Amino acid sequence: RWLKTDGNQYKAVAYLGVSKNADYPVEVVRWMDEHGWAADRFFLLERKFRVTLSVMAQENKQTSLLNHLELQIRQLDSNETIGKEEKARLREQYVAQTRSVRAATSTTAPVSPEEYELIKMNRAALTKILAE
Repeated sequence: RWLKTDGNQYKAVAYLGVSKNADYPVEVVRWMDEHGWAADRFFLLERKFRVTLSVMAQENKQTSLLNHLELQIRQLDSNETIGKEEKARLREQYVAQTRSVRAATSTTAPVSPEEYELIKMNRAALTKILAE
């Protein structure tokens, strides 16, 4: 409820990690205590979910772009109207772009492989919850 209503000014807390001096609203801490939750742990997990979902989105974009570049290379290789030198030059450009995409999107999620799979299985629900 708090995150959905007037908690917007505190959303940055979720991205700062665990802090001894975190300025969590008293009503949120009280509610979490009543339900057996630790506020620091809650916001740490929320941050990990957001970062992992972001990494998954980057991986999907990377996969799409790499598939497109591989298709371009295959089409180039099968094109008989382009000379050898031009093919070699274009092929090197596509290969360089492929390396660049892989290097630019080599972020890892801040969770274990098992946690990653759990988040992946519940991706739609987590995305919906965190967007509200």
